[in-house]
Formats: sequence, structure tokens, C-alpha cells
Amino acid sequence: MPQKKSFLFISTLAHIPWGGCEDLWYKTALLALDRGHKVFVLVFQHDELPLHIAVLAKKGAKIFGLVRPGEKKSIAGKVKDKLSPGWQNKKVVEGLSKELSTAEGYVVLVSQAGGFDFCYSYLDEVAQWLLQGNAPFHVVVQNVPDLGFTVALPIADKQKSIFNKAQSVAFVSERNRVSSERILASSIANAYTINNPLNVERLDEPVPFPEINSKISFATVAALRCSHKGQDVLFQVLGADIWKERDWELNLYGSGSDKDYLKELAKFYHIHEQVHFHGHVKDIHEAWKKNHIHILPSLGEGTPLALIESMYCGRPAITTDVGGNAEYCNHLENGFIADYPTPNALARVMETAWMHREQWKNMGEKAHMRITTSYDLNADQTLLEKIKHE
Repeated sequence: MPQKKSFLFISTLAHIPWGGCEDLWYKTALLALDRGHKVFVLVFQHDELPLHIAVLAKKGAKIFGLVRPGEKKSIAGKVKDKLSPGWQNKKVVEGLSKELSTAEGYVVLVSQAGGFDFCYSYLDEVAQWLLQGNAPFHVVVQNVPDLGFTVALPIADKQKSIFNKAQSVAFVSERNRVSSERILASSIANAYTINNPLNVERLDEPVPFPEINSKISFATVAALRCSHKGQDVLFQVLGADIWKERDWELNLYGSGSDKDYLKELAKFYHIHEQVHFHGHVKDIHEAWKKNHIHILPSLGEGTPLALIESMYCGRPAITTDVGGNAEYCNHLENGFIADYPTPNALARVMETAWMHREQWKNMGEKAHMRITTSYDLNADQTLLEKIKHE
């Protein structure tokens, strides 16, 4: 009979209740529960409990909530913060430690939403507990900036300490690993790459490709957050005179803080009648039945699930050479890559894509094959096997 273990999953995502970067640890935790292991979860509290956390709790996971940075506090709380910084999270970590003291031989998985989250003070209590404790821990890093980002040396050492003590450090793209080492000016000896699990049903063949008649249907599947996903740059490109002469529509799938801004920007560029906001869709297969090609003009990425899922569904992509995008999307083979996330670079590659639109169906078939043969569709199982042997 397989030995039962205990696992603690820690998520550093603080600014929003849930995101795509949470899927790997969440599905790994679900798998651990399904196999009879004990699961503990440490996450930042939000006003509403994310559905995923509720599911884990219902299945038996014990949930602990950290106070997120910037949360409003009473005057008494502010005074106590000055006297004893981080006191609330110290109490949470102490409670977690007490609970874990009854768990025999537990293993910790830290899911870092960003590459350098432990540089910042809101995770100091968690970092101290990890570094001073004896429990083996592993780290998964979901997103690292490609360009224009540095970390001051004194606080960079805080992240280095976490990486150095970790049993392993997984990155969701090789580019993210390379960028992390550059930013930290330090090698990460225990690093490897891992995929994120997909949120689509398994496919034996691509989703049927819609006929290319007069109108071309572009789609962007991403959070409506321009500083990350670059929809504003895409709108600028599509607002150019050359695109006013073409028959196209852009379908946006996702939600986010920039929705109202993007609606106003579409009006500014006089493309609002061609840009459609659909919000989240439960079945992305249905979306890809209606759309010919994916446009993801990201300014930075890990490896975006939306890109991998669209390729798996048999759609080529127009995207930028950030994160792991170009590790799967190959220029003029199964998609189109812009060298930089700038309006001019995106405009050039979109022009190239437009001139090759009769080849999109064939490129989409190659995209599907690329993911089917080169992407780990069981990443949650891979990760659980990796960490459970510690």
C-alpha cells in the first residue's frame, strides 16, 4: 500500500484572489487529496473566498490565510504593526506550525506568482519559517520579467536564500530561468523547467477550423490588464489606416481592471464596432470554433496557458518573444513571433500573418501537433511525483 504523506502548498499570489498561475499547485493539491494524502494550504486572504480554495477545503484540505499587503487596518492594528511588524502573519505561521507538528514528514511546495516575491517584506514571516525549518521545500516560479527589471542587491539576497535552500526550483519556461539568473546575478543550480496543466479537454485532433471567407476573426484570451498582456498595443496597431481597409473582428475573452479603459481606447481608434468583449468563457473549444488565430501581444510571460491551449485546439498564434512563447510558437511554422512587444514590431508581424492567412489552417494543425508531442499534459502528476519523494 502506497505510503501516505502530508503536503503544504504555499501560494505567494497576493494582489488578486486567483489567477492562471495558481493552476499547477491547485491541481497538484487536488491530486494529492484524491490519492489520500493530507493537504495544508497557506494563501493570502481576500474578501471573497476563491472557488478553488473552497473546493480544496471541501475535499479535506486545511486552509490558512495570510493578511495581504495593503489591507486596511484599525488604528490599534497600525500601532501594533509599528511595534511588531508582521505580527498578524506571524500568528498565522505559528498556528500553521502547530498544526503541522502532528503531520509526519511533510513536504512543502511554494508557488511563486512572480520570480522575486520573497524580496519583499510581506513574505518575511513565511521566508523565515522556510529558512529556519527542517521541512524540505520546492519552489515553482510562474513569471519572471524579461527586460527592464532589476532587484537591489540587499533584497535580492532574500530570494537567493530561498532558491538556495529549496530542494528544486521549477520555472515554466527556460527563458524565465535565464532571466532570473541575470537579474539575481547568480546561478540557480537546482533549477529545471515544468509545464502548467491545461484547462481544456483532451483532444485527438484540432478543433474544426472555421472557413476563411471575407471576415477574419482574431481572438485574444487574456486578463484585461495592459501592463501585462498588451491589448492597448494591439488596439493601436488595429487602429492604423491599413487595417481600416480590411474585414476583421477582434474577440476578447477575459476580464480585468482595464476593461473600461480598453472600451474607451477602442472608440478612440474607431475600432469599437469590430472589438467585442466576451468576458470569461467556460468552454474555450467553443471560442476557437469561431476564431481563426490567436493574438497575444504580451509584455511579459511565464508560459501563458492561453497560448498553449489555443495551439492545442489547432490555432496558430501571433505573439511576442517573451517568456516561453517562442519555445512553442515557431515563426512561420505554427505561428508568428514579434521580436519585441512594441507597436511597430507587432504591426510588422501582423502584416506577415495577414499575408499568410491562407496557411493558417495548416499552421494550426502543426500547432496542435507541437503541443501534443512536446508539452506535458500531466504536469500535476509530474510535480507530485517530483516532490513526494523528498
